[in-house]
Amino acid sequence: MKNNLTIPVIVKGQVLTSKSNTVKRQTTKSSNRKDHKVLIIGDSHTRLCATNIKSEIRDKYDVQGLVKPDAGAGILVNTANSDITNLTKNDVVIFCGGANDIAKNNFKMALRHIRNFIKSNNHTNIILVSVPHTYDLMQSSCVNNEIRSFNRKLMKSVTAYQHASFLEMVSDRKLFTNHGLRLNGLGKEYPNK
Repeated sequence: MKNNLTIPVIVKGQVLTSKSNTVKRQTTKSSNRKDHKVLIIGDSHTRLCATNIKSEIRDKYDVQGLVKPDAGAGILVNTANSDITNLTKNDVVIFCGGANDIAKNNFKMALRHIRNFIKSNNHTNIILVSVPHTYDLMQSSCVNNEIRSFNRKLMKSVTAYQHASFLEMVSDRKLFTNHGLRLNGLGKEYPNK
């Protein structure tokens, strides 16, 4: 069974692809030295994204993933701080977090951590990925309403910063498992088909 997870996201109409309490680092490097880096920081939704992104951008970038399942935005930010200090404007940080904060009613705290993260890391490029809709609850559930509100505020947070941008994750129901919390096989392959 293939264990690849691809997070499909939409940026300006184009589709891009992007379980324990320990940090798992995924690094894919070739023997050639690279001047550009991509650092992916996130919760369980980003599992294996470094590998998938590396296959898409080939040998242009060093790609590293910091995955901390069940972590809130504050923990993700603190975990990544030492890895970000050496990055430059030639590099990119992809940040996907907040789902666990929303589930624990820490919406405002997560936004504060992410906004501070953007402010304090203006020496590199940051891409914030939206929190995915959860299909294990009704569309009108308070959690899904909070997710929509969080994503709107997250998108507004980046408008004041030239070094930050926002990616909206694809939320097509057919790309999620029957229980609706995670991407299914089709979602893991999308848009590679």
